[in-house]
Amino acid sequence: MRNSARVVRLLLGLLVAGVLLAADDHSRPAQALGADLVLRGGTIYDGSGDKPMVGNVVIRGERIVAVGRHEPEAGDKVIDCEGLAVATGLIDLHTHSDSSLRDPQARRCQNYLLQGCTTMVTGNCGDF
Repeated sequence: MRNSARVVRLLLGLLVAGVLLAADDHSRPAQALGADLVLRGGTIYDGSGDKPMVGNVVIRGERIVAVGRHEPEAGDKVIDCEGLAVATGLIDLHTHSDSSLRDPQARRCQNYLLQGCTTMVTGNCGDF
């Protein structure tokens, strides 16, 4: 009985330590990135198939250097995107790839991603 109580206490201690470490990581300020432009507070669609998230897109030159909770620095140009959708890639506004959406593997549309297209608008040619 004593061993099982020790194991439970050890597991609870590890759980609490993990939660505290995770919370500490989120409270740290983000690393300075030297951005030219920050799209702040938009709903980000990154093309991964994951749920969209509210955050910032940091751009330096012609490249996206960070997506997430990175805050702008003094002197960065900031565009407020709160309430707007932000796609971190090209958007194909007219595609005929509707049928591939039925297949979970094809939904990743690797051929589009390799060309930089992370968002597609489908179903714009009539009934599916």
